[in-house]
Parts: sequence; structure tokens; C-alpha cells
Amino acid sequence: MDLSELFRKVTEEKIGIVEAETYRCQHEKSEDSIHNLRVAIRRFRALLSLLRSEDRPADAGLLRVIFLRLGEIRDIEVKAILIRSLGTPCCTVLADARDSRAALMKDNLFSDSLFVSASAAYFDSIRNSLAHAQITQKRLDKVKDKRIAELQQAVGRAASLQPEDLHDLRIAAKKWRYNREAVALLGESEIDFDFWKSVQDQLGSLHDLDILLESADIAQESTLRAKLLTQRKELLESVSLQKIERAITRE
Repeated sequence: MDLSELFRKVTEEKIGIVEAETYRCQHEKSEDSIHNLRVAIRRFRALLSLLRSEDRPADAGLLRVIFLRLGEIRDIEVKAILIRSLGTPCCTVLADARDSRAALMKDNLFSDSLFVSASAAYFDSIRNSLAHAQITQKRLDKVKDKRIAELQQAVGRAASLQPEDLHDLRIAAKKWRYNREAVALLGESEIDFDFWKSVQDQLGSLHDLDILLESADIAQESTLRAKLLTQRKELLESVSLQKIERAITRE
């Protein structure tokens, strides 16, 4: 089986998962279903990134919009989970998070044109547009080089330890990991996925803390802020930019 044929087989499997998770999310509206749909969309879009931009399904952009809209809710859910884990369940920030989630859930997210458009016909149209998709080794190598360059640049900026630079590194690491997962499905070289998942998790936790710190500052929640700063310091000490640089070099 050549690369293009294998790519079409894998994308068919992944789009089936996205379709099933979309239906589940629309009807359950639970934390798990929101998270699972976002992961399914992210992995499918990582596969699409292996195609040239002009060969990608034009209407696949709807999935990105759904992904971002659900991300707003997911961010609030993570914020609430983090606050509860710190032992400060009764605070203004948590109350605001609950109110914000409730407002977003009522904001026609699951009944407006976004989810209505993501019907069986929509997914069939994507399948049809990928029926003759072509993948070459040259294209895979080009995308790999791009992701590595993004990682290298992001690691250099992250030395500042500023929230925005650490967030950029998190995004670059996430794109690299999901890109390599997609390529691995085509039988190409793999990476140390456990290492990159740990990097993504650490940087993701830092990002969550930084976002929550902003909310704590606005709400003047000094107790919550103190706990967040302590946890951020401990987590920051566990992040090794040198290890990340060495891992990039090995690729």
C-alpha cells in the first residue's frame, strides 16, 4: 500500500471518529464529550496538514470553528477543575467560571448552524474530497522541517519564561506531537511520544495557571493567587528547555 492509499484509509477512519464524537457531543454536552471531540478534530486536522493547502477540503474549516468554540467551554472547565484541586472551592473566580460556562452552553453552540451544518452530508462531502488525496515523501519531509523550525524558534523565546512565550512553545510542541502521530499512522518514523506528551502536559498546566492567575488578579483573590504562584514556581522548575532542545536535535 503506497503513502497516498494509506493516507486515504487513515483519514477515513479519523473522519469517522470525528463524526461519531460530533454526534455524541451535540447530544450529551458533557465535559468528556467536549474534550473527546476536540481531540478527534485535532488529530484529523493534523492529518490534513500533511496535504498541500490547495488539496485540503475547502469546507473542513467548519471543524476548526467548532474546535475553537468548544475550546472556550473547555478552558472554563479546566479553570474550575484547577480551582477545586487547590482547595479553594468557594471563590469569586469559580463562581464566574460556572456562570461563563452556563452562558456559553446557552449560546446556541449546540443548535446553531455550526452543529447543524456538521451533518452526515457534511462528513460525506469531506470524504469525497479526500477520495483522491495524494501524499508524497517530499511533502512529509517539508512539513516535518517546518514543525522542527517552529519548535526551535519557540524554545529560544521560551528562555524568557514569560507566559506568552511558554504558551507559544506549548503550541509548537503540540503541533509537532500531533503531526508526528499522523505521520506514524502512515508507517513513517516515530518519536518518543511519551516525552512530548509530558512536555505538552507541563506547558499546558503552566498555561492554565497563568490564565487563572489573571482571573485571580482581576477578582483580587489573594489566597487563590498565592496558591497559584506557588504551584507555578514548582511546575516551572520541572520544565527543562535543555531536554527539549536535545530532543529536537535527535529528530
